[in-house]
Amino acid sequence: TNSPFNKLSDLVMSKVVHFQHLPNGVTEAEIIKLVSGYGPVKKVVILNPKTQALVEMETHQAAAQVVKLLSSKPIRPNTKPVQAEIATSQSLNKTDSTTTTTSS
Repeated sequence: TNSPFNKLSDLVMSKVVHFQHLPNGVTEAEIIKLVSGYGPVKKVVILNPKTQALVEMETHQAAAQVVKLLSSKPIRPNTKPVQAEIATSQSLNKTDSTTTTTSS
């Protein structure tokens, strides 16, 4: 197949988790609260539509744990459960212009 996830080692090596079916208007703080129990969060990028996000965890293991948890215990803030999968990116670019900030 043409899947970017052909090898298990490819899945384990990324620190980035791709979230889908998040509540519309979800905040960076809410996403961090959801995943911070698995390790430090390095970066959050909320995508358009705002029901998706990329989260870079400190370690590959933390990213894998987040995906494993949401696969075994789905969260349903909407009609569809939140989905999380390991992203194909190894890390998030520091210059990404869609990153949200917490400054006020």
